[in-house]
Amino acid sequence: MPIQFIRGVLRHPKKTGAVAPSSPFLAREIISHWPSSPEALVVEYGPGTGAITKQLVKRLQTKQSYLGFEMNPSFIQHLEKTLPQLDFAHASAEKIGPECKKRDLPKADLIVSGLPWAIFDPKLQESILQATAEHLAPGGVFSTFAYVHALPLPGARQFACRLRSSFKEVKVSQVIWRNLPPAVIYHCSQEKLKS
Repeated sequence: MPIQFIRGVLRHPKKTGAVAPSSPFLAREIISHWPSSPEALVVEYGPGTGAITKQLVKRLQTKQSYLGFEMNPSFIQHLEKTLPQLDFAHASAEKIGPECKKRDLPKADLIVSGLPWAIFDPKLQESILQATAEHLAPGGVFSTFAYVHALPLPGARQFACRLRSSFKEVKVSQVIWRNLPPAVIYHCSQEKLKS
C-alpha cells in the first residue's frame, strides 16, 4: 500500500473513504467504456494516489485530454509530482462545469469516479450527479463503484436510486473480488450502453 495513501488517510480521514487504493482489476473495469473519439475528454473524480489514473494514462491518446478532481491536498501534491503531464483541479467534482470552462475543455466523454459516496450527504451526492449528467457529452459514460459489503445499507441503496434517476441507463458489473474490499462498478449513460 503506497505510503502516500496511508498519510492521506491519516491527515484527512473524512476526505478518504477507502481502506486501500483501488486494485488494477477494478481500474481496468471502471475504464472499460473508453471513448472512441481521438479528441475525447476523460475526467476523474477522486484520483487519490493514482491507482486508476495510471490505467487511464496507458489508454490516453495524444489528442485526448484528462482532468482530475481531488480535494485531499496530500494526494494533489503526490499526483502533481508523479504525473506532471496531467491536469488536476483542487476542487469538488460538482465544479466540473466551471473548471472545464476555465480550461476551454468540452463536455466529458468518460467520467470515472473513486469518490467516497457513502460519506457524502445526499445533497452533495445530488449536486455532483447533476453536474456530472449535465457535463457528459452525448454517448458519454459515467462509471463509479460501490463496495459489495455496503450494498444492502440504506445509504448505498439510496445512492443507486439517485444514479437511476440521474441517468437513463445504469449497468452494474459483476463483483470484482480482486479488490479490497470487493466492489461493483456502475456504468451510467443517457444512451444505451454497449455490453
